[in-house]
Amino acid sequence: MKLRRLFAEKPEKRAKKHRKRAKKLEKKKEYEAAASEYLEAADIFESVSDIPEMVYCLTQGGSLLQISGKYEDAISVYENLLEKEKHFLYDYEDDAPKIILKIAYCYLGLKKLKESEKSFNEAAKLFLKHQNIIKASKCMLMNSYLHLVDGQIEKSKKIVKKVEKQKGREKLPLLQLIKQIFFILKSRKKEKLSEVREHLPEEISKEEEDFFEYLIMQTEYIISTEVNLEVEEKTLRKGDIFSPTIKISTIKPLLLEEIDFNTDTTKLNLFEKTSLEKIPEGESSFKFDFRAKQRGEARIGPIKITCISENDIKFLLSTNEQTIKILSGYPEITSETIFSEPIFEGDDLSLVIQLKNNSSELAQNIIVNIDLPPQIRLTKGTPNKTIFELLPNQATQISFPLQITQSMEEEGEFAEADLKISFQNLENETKELFSRITVPLSRTPP
Repeated sequence: MKLRRLFAEKPEKRAKKHRKRAKKLEKKKEYEAAASEYLEAADIFESVSDIPEMVYCLTQGGSLLQISGKYEDAISVYENLLEKEKHFLYDYEDDAPKIILKIAYCYLGLKKLKESEKSFNEAAKLFLKHQNIIKASKCMLMNSYLHLVDGQIEKSKKIVKKVEKQKGREKLPLLQLIKQIFFILKSRKKEKLSEVREHLPEEISKEEEDFFEYLIMQTEYIISTEVNLEVEEKTLRKGDIFSPTIKISTIKPLLLEEIDFNTDTTKLNLFEKTSLEKIPEGESSFKFDFRAKQRGEARIGPIKITCISENDIKFLLSTNEQTIKILSGYPEITSETIFSEPIFEGDDLSLVIQLKNNSSELAQNIIVNIDLPPQIRLTKGTPNKTIFELLPNQATQISFPLQITQSMEEEGEFAEADLKISFQNLENETKELFSRITVPLSRTPP
């Protein structure tokens, strides 16, 4: 008989029983069980097109899951609620920013900061659309806190400046709180952190409370850790390898998660990364190797170092910035001499000098000078020849027309000519090469 009565029971009545059980469980603080009853009721109310009751039960179910820390399930319920309201055209415009705000806090509880930021931003836009300046400003401020946790202080400050221009800012205790944290980060006054804890807003959610505690602990680690970038050589040549040093002083051991070198990659090439994984307590340092690859001024840093504390607080350290000057390297010029061997005194002789730039550097203002011995004379031109430039890996040749003026007195006798080649790099620095050319003399004519 009871079974028959159950099947004959109207859906509305069953839904109301689920809702009633949910409220009793909620009073007992059995939130997960209560959420389950609310969601069961919501499904039945939807089947009978009682949309207001469906919306109420979904809202309550999501809220109780959120209170229980079941953030993933709560997000699923809230997203379902948004879709239902949009589909049934039920108060979507009014409810959407409030629901999206709840989703933002769930992501905050999950420490999914990027997703939380996106939801706070979306909620802020909708609140502004409805002229709810205070709630929009609070969403914006929560985003400024998220940027702060992510190490983006300047981005955080820009948002704060926008909020400061809004009406009703005096009703936002979070505004003064974040400005106080900015001051602590700048002044490194650790004792001021206790004041931040004391002045947390009274009416804050569990997610906000956990988040602010995380932020305060993160700030404490940042101001208790000093990091500095040192570069010994400020002037380098293209191709040089150099090793900047990062010095760290910390009160507790840290894990090194990631390093963003934030360096001018057009002029510097990271040659070797550090293998460091742990940063010990006290003072330590580590080096990393760069190769200078392009002439000009190059920036190193600020290097961003992501660390994790022993109690899983992730925070970002930022070094100072250094600038180095990279000079052009020296070209590598090689020469080879080729000449036709004379037979008799008075014969003409052609001396050819082949030049090649075997480097990646431009050689310019190349001057070739030949100093001849008395037995040989230049028949045309001057002993100096100039080449305007020689590109990397380019080859060229020049020739000197000569004549033997004196035959050898003994078999195998030869004369020596001095060859001097000077050239400049892009810094107009001059380099000289010297070599000696052996020229065999001719036989006496028959």
